[in-house]
Amino acid sequence: DNRKVTKVEVLLTTYEVLTTELSALKAVRWAALVVDEGHRLKNAESKLVKSLGQMQFGHRVLLTGTPLQNNLEELFHLLNFVRPDVFNELTDFQAKMSALGSGEQVEELRKLA
Repeated sequence: DNRKVTKVEVLLTTYEVLTTELSALKAVRWAALVVDEGHRLKNAESKLVKSLGQMQFGHRVLLTGTPLQNNLEELFHLLNFVRPDVFNELTDFQAKMSALGSGEQVEELRKLA
């Protein structure tokens, strides 16, 4: 029920509930989203990413115990979820990061974030 959802200040939920209750949850503009196990968002085609993409958030935070991703594409998808205004084009990101050494990549990411 959308009326009940809009009365809450904090909502803690699971990925499964999020996808099954999406129609009610996406009717609300949430102040913030904190995603635990954030590395689960590295696949842009997953049902979870697509569901979250239909929702509105003022701020987005990813928590993960998996600090490094397997490749630039996976890293891009995580960064794109958090800051789509900055990390909006995969091919540009790959070209820029591939041309830099590992130390330079870290410094460049710090500048962008």
